Amino acid sequence: MSSIICLEISTLRRDGGLHCHTGLNEDSVAIYAAALKSGANFPPVVAFNGGLTYTLEY
Repeated sequence: MSSIICLEISTLRRDGGLHCHTGLNEDSVAIYAAALKSGANFPPVVAFNGGLTYTLEY
């Protein structure tokens, strides 16, 4: 069963092998940054529990 929990950033895996894209889309980053500054709420991300760390679903 799924549940929404708050995770510490330090528990998320951040090693480079997880990303299939080659870089950041600066236009998309600017759009998301502006939305966050305006108070937008984003849906929760999906992460899989790997024991000591969590892996984000892409």
